[in-house]
Amino acid sequence: MNISNDKDISIGLDLLGSDTHPESEISALEIVLRLDKKIKIAVICPESFSPLLPESERISFISANSGVPMDTPPSLALRNYKGSTLDEGTKALSKGLISAFVTAGNTGAALAFAVINIKRIKGISRPGIAVVIPARSGPRVLIDAGANADVRPEHLVGFAKIGISFAKYVLGIEHPRVALLNIGEEEGKGDTLRKESYKRLKVLKNSFGGNIEAKDLLESPYEVIVTDGFTGNICLKLLEGSVDFFMRTLKEALTEGNLLNKTGAFLVKNSIKNKFNNLRYEKYGGACLLGLLRPVIIAHGRSNAEALANAILYAKEVAEANIEKHLTKNVSEENEIFSENIEKETLF
Repeated sequence: MNISNDKDISIGLDLLGSDTHPESEISALEIVLRLDKKIKIAVICPESFSPLLPESERISFISANSGVPMDTPPSLALRNYKGSTLDEGTKALSKGLISAFVTAGNTGAALAFAVINIKRIKGISRPGIAVVIPARSGPRVLIDAGANADVRPEHLVGFAKIGISFAKYVLGIEHPRVALLNIGEEEGKGDTLRKESYKRLKVLKNSFGGNIEAKDLLESPYEVIVTDGFTGNICLKLLEGSVDFFMRTLKEALTEGNLLNKTGAFLVKNSIKNKFNNLRYEKYGGACLLGLLRPVIIAHGRSNAEALANAILYAKEVAEANIEKHLTKNVSEENEIFSENIEKETLF
């Protein structure tokens, strides 16, 4: 893996992204500066916010005129918010002024500005949001988790190619396998999109394992789960909400009642907390917008300081891995494999 030097790594942060901006972002900066003594961060925001930033020679400033409201459609954001944090952040990324860009802002607008300002990898028609989810046998990648609500079968094939590269070079899985998220395991299940995508994904041969149901995501034997952004985002938020619900319910069950119950709760508290923390979105910080020549990390809009700090550190990890180089090479190789297999399918 090609690792960049620390001196070359600078992470861009949208100061006006999260629901609780800029307080959460500023607290995240302070956390990261304490945890990583070498990281450099370029903060994208209006100049009026610069006095609020932590005093550090590792903090720089890129001027923007505003943030982008969460309810702004992508098309309006492109027209009405030129010079915004999302516009200036993705432009700085495209120019090489920063190594990765982190935002907890409007996902649709972030995608739109990223696609306009940053070139896509050749052979990939749509970038997708890849999010790491836990499974019993190790981390898995779900793609697309929200970038593309309406897709065609060829887009899901593209997500599969991207997911394979991500699993190889970020998760360290030597031979990742792909599954299609569906309402049943049988080949004929699902709507037209799923049925046609299944046929096309079969060209992956040994890398494609078939359909997987949502109930099996956390027990998945497959490392790459492919779906459209609408389904993927609902699935992701259901997982997040379920974890929060079960944590609260378990806490209530263990802390209510007699002294014996409370003593037992005290004894198992740390073990249960560690297990459930592996499922919380704050641990992973953000999801990676893949398919572009530069990495963009999309954090949850309700991210707190801990989650944003982890997103910044994750962005540094992705930047150091030079993932776009591996993606470009691997997608090119996968395209050749797809072309060869398609020809064989046609001939035989």
